[in-house]
Amino acid sequence: MTSSLAKAPTIDRSLLPPAHGSGPSRKARNDHHLAALVSNRDPWTALIPAMIATGAGMGMSNVVRSATAIGVAEPARSGMTSGINETFQQVGVVVGIAALGSFFESRVVAAFHHTAAAGPLGAATTAAGKAIAAGNLQAATGHVPTRIAASIAAAGRNAFLTGLHDVLLVAAAIALTGAVTAFLLIRSRDLHVTALSTVPPEPEPSGLHDFPDEGNPANAV
Repeated sequence: MTSSLAKAPTIDRSLLPPAHGSGPSRKARNDHHLAALVSNRDPWTALIPAMIATGAGMGMSNVVRSATAIGVAEPARSGMTSGINETFQQVGVVVGIAALGSFFESRVVAAFHHTAAAGPLGAATTAAGKAIAAGNLQAATGHVPTRIAASIAAAGRNAFLTGLHDVLLVAAAIALTGAVTAFLLIRSRDLHVTALSTVPPEPEPSGLHDFPDEGNPANAV
């Protein structure tokens, strides 16, 4: 919210590709940083700065995204374009959570399968892996002999971190793709004329103003 409020006063000057790409690119950078911290097994407090920066990137993206959705149509249709924008945003969130959540679970289960501690579980390995992915380590160790419970718990924690590391890398790649797409496809000339009145014009090709306008009295000798 803070980053959104900070971005709002400059929104009229920022409806350009760099503004659209800055939020996703920052999120990609910080997701990658989070993945590195997870793989290094640092304490959870080490994740706080990168998580704050990631939230700031999301806030920056939301402001510019909403303003652009309204700006591409005439004012009479701004409600419609805003509704379409929010609908796609919410659908994207739902699909993203489902897809990344499924990928995370599969990576945790696969990582747990490849540990030596999972061997004694036999056919129950997959169920234990899914319980670990859900954060229920007790369910994975509650019905096993005490002598192997500690090793299964340790393997489960490592598998969980492996899945979290992998899903953060995928999230970083998706955010980077969004940033590149924004840089390449979004242009201020696509906005409606009523929105362009508050956006700086794009630089014109060089050479168009090399010669004075002879019809302008100010250029007369």
